[in-house]
Amino acid sequence: MDTRWNSGTVTTVAGGRGNGAAWTQMSSSYGLFIDSTFNIYISEYSNCRVTRWANGNTTAGGLVAGGNGCGSALNQLYNPWGIYLNGNKTLFVADYSNHRIQKWVYGATTGVVVAGESSVAGSFSYQLNSPTSITFDQYSNMYVLDTNNNRIQRWAPGATYGITVVSASMSTPLGLKFDFSGNLYVADYNNHRIASFKIYCPQPTNRVCGTSYWNGTLTTIAGTLSSSGTSATLLSSPYSVFLDGLNRTYVVDTGNNRIQRFSSGSTIGTTVAGWYTSPGSTIGQFSTPTAVYVDVNGSIYVVDSGNYRVMLFIYENDYTMGAQVQKWYLNEPFGRTIIGGQGNGITLNKISTTYAFYVDSQTNIYVSEYGNNRVTFWIAGNTTAGKLVAGGNGGGTAANQVYSPWGIYVNVNDTLFIVEYSAHRVSKWLKNATIGTLVAGQSGVSGPWAYLFTNPTALAFDQYGYMYVMDTGNKRIQRWWPGASYGTTVASSTTMNRPYGLSISTTGNLVVADTSNHRVISFAAVCPAPPNQVCATAIWNSTFSLAAGTGTAGSTATLLYNSYDVFIDGWQSIYVVDNYNNRVQKYLAGSNIGTTVAGLSFTFGVTPTAGSAPPQLNSPTGIFVDLTGIIYVADYNNYRIQKWLPGYPFGSTVAGGRGLGTTLDKLGGVQAIYVDAQSNIYVSDYTNHRVSLWAAGNTTAGKVVAGTSNGVAGSGINQLNGPWGIFVTSNGTLYIVDQNNHRVQRWLRNATSGSTVAGQSGVAGAFSYQLRSPTSITVDQYGYMYVLDSGNKRIQRWWPGSTYAASTTTTALPATQPPNQVCATAQWNATFTIIGGTTGTFGNTTSRLRLPYDVFVDGYGNTYVADYSNNRIQRFSTGSVNATTVAGDPTSGSGYSQLYLPTAVFLNANRTLYILDSGNYRVQKWLYGEPLGFTVAAGYGSGSTSNKISTSYGLFVDRQSNIYIADTANHRVVFWQAGNTTSGRVVAGGNGASIGANQLYNPRGIFVDSMSALYIADYSNHRVQKWLSGASTGITVAGDSSGASGQMVYQLTNPTAVSVDQYSNIYVLDSGNRRIQKWEPGSTFGITVVYEPSLISPLGMRFGSTGNLVVADTSQQRVVSFGVYCREYSSSSPPVTTTTPKPLTQIPNQICSSPSWSSTFTTVAGTGIIGTSANTLYNPFSIYIDGLDTIYIADYNNNRVQKFVSGSNVGIQVAGFGTTAGSTGVYLNKPTAVSVNSNNVIYILDSLNYRVQQ
Repeated sequence: MDTRWNSGTVTTVAGGRGNGAAWTQMSSSYGLFIDSTFNIYISEYSNCRVTRWANGNTTAGGLVAGGNGCGSALNQLYNPWGIYLNGNKTLFVADYSNHRIQKWVYGATTGVVVAGESSVAGSFSYQLNSPTSITFDQYSNMYVLDTNNNRIQRWAPGATYGITVVSASMSTPLGLKFDFSGNLYVADYNNHRIASFKIYCPQPTNRVCGTSYWNGTLTTIAGTLSSSGTSATLLSSPYSVFLDGLNRTYVVDTGNNRIQRFSSGSTIGTTVAGWYTSPGSTIGQFSTPTAVYVDVNGSIYVVDSGNYRVMLFIYENDYTMGAQVQKWYLNEPFGRTIIGGQGNGITLNKISTTYAFYVDSQTNIYVSEYGNNRVTFWIAGNTTAGKLVAGGNGGGTAANQVYSPWGIYVNVNDTLFIVEYSAHRVSKWLKNATIGTLVAGQSGVSGPWAYLFTNPTALAFDQYGYMYVMDTGNKRIQRWWPGASYGTTVASSTTMNRPYGLSISTTGNLVVADTSNHRVISFAAVCPAPPNQVCATAIWNSTFSLAAGTGTAGSTATLLYNSYDVFIDGWQSIYVVDNYNNRVQKYLAGSNIGTTVAGLSFTFGVTPTAGSAPPQLNSPTGIFVDLTGIIYVADYNNYRIQKWLPGYPFGSTVAGGRGLGTTLDKLGGVQAIYVDAQSNIYVSDYTNHRVSLWAAGNTTAGKVVAGTSNGVAGSGINQLNGPWGIFVTSNGTLYIVDQNNHRVQRWLRNATSGSTVAGQSGVAGAFSYQLRSPTSITVDQYGYMYVLDSGNKRIQRWWPGSTYAASTTTTALPATQPPNQVCATAQWNATFTIIGGTTGTFGNTTSRLRLPYDVFVDGYGNTYVADYSNNRIQRFSTGSVNATTVAGDPTSGSGYSQLYLPTAVFLNANRTLYILDSGNYRVQKWLYGEPLGFTVAAGYGSGSTSNKISTSYGLFVDRQSNIYIADTANHRVVFWQAGNTTSGRVVAGGNGASIGANQLYNPRGIFVDSMSALYIADYSNHRVQKWLSGASTGITVAGDSSGASGQMVYQLTNPTAVSVDQYSNIYVLDSGNRRIQKWEPGSTFGITVVYEPSLISPLGMRFGSTGNLVVADTSQQRVVSFGVYCREYSSSSPPVTTTTPKPLTQIPNQICSSPSWSSTFTTVAGTGIIGTSANTLYNPFSIYIDGLDTIYIADYNNNRVQKFVSGSNVGIQVAGFGTTAGSTGVYLNKPTAVSVNSNNVIYILDSLNYRVQQ
């Protein structure tokens, strides 16, 4: 361990001069806080004060709170206990005997009561009884361990009462801490254990995936179809439904005058409001409730329509006990009226029949008054009168009217959306507007078409701004895109009967109150993958399976006749352009039976005939389907693009349709189309040799975006010849399959010419760099192009910038993940795995190595080894002990295929190898799969001039393909700019071999970060130097700057490799000490993350693709891997590791925004029985939890501090000497508090020695 205590350094940093009230002394103390600069704050229980001992000052403390005798005045404390200091140096004190929490602003002489009632103990929500510990979350909510009430209270900033978040059977609980998952840990003193209360984080509602669709098969989640009743499993005419963040369903059981809550997966409801099924107006009763809302605290708002009021029920959440505990708020356990309640009327202090309302984030309430044809706004806390915000001008369809308003929604801009039942529309009212705007439906017109509603009742919005409308009369849910002129049906069922309510669950399901069927139903969300997504290691089988058609021409539902184009939507439905049959067929996933969705026959059951009428197509060729299911078809012989709405029997022309021609209002024969996210249409006009863009909604004319407008073919960079397939990226870059030029052209947005990115212009061929009459293209998420090379009957994949293609059926994609990525909680196993070579045995077979000098691991776990004495580079695939030679010949040499004593290897994202060919004094570059390399740096023999290097051992290639070489024998690092093979320049060292800041001494491994800072393993100086870009000197960031070698934590011995992770932690292969050291930024010592005594002269080290550490164990003739372990917070039994990483530097006390905690706890340390063994405790007083969720416990009557690794119930003593009390050396006497700083230094409040030990 690197903790100061266990390394034998124990220092008194405060007190230690006996019990007393002098500033040099302390009394009995129970609270300790270490701030970010290591100042120590001590809560002195018996002296009724809090003192601060500045970092480094062990002589005396200074007063920061209290100190005016024990009492309850604002300048006094009475037995202070737990303390907490925030980032503003504001101090919070658990004032134990005053039963309050005091806040002392920095420099203040008095405190302010922020929780509890001074000198009054009690169990009401605004009271405390002997509080002992406090902590805060990132929202400034305060958590108080209310000891004698056996509860934890959460106090919001400025609140006058607390909310109980945990109440459990404990015995004198004293210490409270969050772990890094947000669980609450309590030192349960007299039960001799540490209890953990698990956190639950509700998910945000109204969240759907970007490609959501909903299953047409509904599930009943509450009630029974057509069965009305009053039991816990039945409902009676449920009007509305609300889902909270834990997917619990609240149902307005209108006919039963109650609110029922159904836990996720349960069909048994619990009544949470409305205690009588008979209607009434007394407390606890409803009369025809119609709407419900539940806030993040569990408080319930109900529209009690028959009583013309809105009721509020204050609750406290308990998410795990299956019940909600009612909070007695102002002696109103049955709710209170917060709106209306004065009868039916049109004055603003009254409301009429109401079916919906909306509660905003400030708890202001919008009331949709169906009977008054208006929406009113009631500001939070004002129960007197509302304010008109929409309608109020009688029922009607005019812009200043609303007609029987039902569901409403208010966005963050206070824009109000209103579902108008009798107007069959949704209107939008801006804040303070006097008129509304139609956003969905047609005013006063009902109907089943996509742009119409029939008596809509509810609406909801998802996170993308898409609106979901319960179209009650049409028994469907419509989704409307912002600005759309029609909706898309996303869920429907003919079995629904007056479905009134709609809500979106946390998983994106659409939940409906199916009112007259006395049930609540759910349409499950399905989230297909976005298009063109492939796995990073994809390869494809050379054998295919039939997805549609049989290979025989025909016109039945299972046959095709000249299938011309294909499109696959997010649900894996396949759309096929059936050219000769003049139709588009749709095949659901897994089905070989097609349905005609475009190109319809005038006679049922008869194959469509060619034609130009709206339902017809004539030799269609291309297809595109957008996310809403709209189909766009290139209707070749009608010289037009047709748009077909889902389920419609006819299409509409959106481009062309004016006959064949070259003018911009006409099209020629079109082979392919692409529709972007804004519904702009790109048309590949094959016979006019151009691509035109038709802006969304513009059916008049297109504009040329590639090729020429005159319809002339050519092979120039501004010309096309028979363009076919096209693809458009999100930034408007256009890729065009230029068929007759046998190439793919890329046109940037607004460019006047293109550039060839695949194929050889004007030359057909079968080589990897050629194409022959290509027809189609697509691009994946990595930017790789896939080209249907029709004439060669193959699909080619082209990497960005590549001059040739790879077969899609033989090789995997290069790594795209960034290197050197490790998890924040990484630990490495001390037992290694051999991934190449044989221990102690050299050889030149595929399974042997001879002095492996360096390693590199790609994104798939393939390991490349610089096999020094075999003059080759070997690649070991994951799991294989047999390697493939990827560079070098069996014999050494200086030819293009040869290497001579390679010492380092580097691989870029395109799998191009860079090899430091040391014996030839050069760097060789080998393209993937090529048998020969070529020189990209040096190669002019050994020397110290700018065009030469000497014996060299380190190599790094940056993202711009610039090369850095550790020119070892010249004691320098040289930089060779990409493309410049003539000479390099010195970027570090070069001033002779010595210890100076501008010097190096046999530099070995090097690393360059994203800021071009250079890290150098300065081998013979036993240090790592960092040289900023352009600097003339380096600074020592690891090792002893004096150049002394050694095995202390601040020393290195002959370091040979260095790497830096994404957190700027430096990893050093400390070869002479046979270990890997991790040095955090600015640290003066390293942490051993790997120590392996069997390593012999290890020279190379890299991170693997998973964060494992891979080492070239040179003299052992092997490559070994030390597996990484990333602790997950949910893990209950992490594997045993041999290292103790420092705590994380992440911010503690981070929790979700609306959490709850289980009232049942888990014992994470101790057994509940007094003991002195490793798994027992004796009156644990305080706890501290570090960034790895390791628990440190002040084990009071055992006079020790115990450490419990996460998931383990066996403690390790890290402070104290056995269980014996004492005052000398490492002894403790009744420790009451413990803290651990970011450097793993332990601070202990050694209570009866009246001191703080470090």
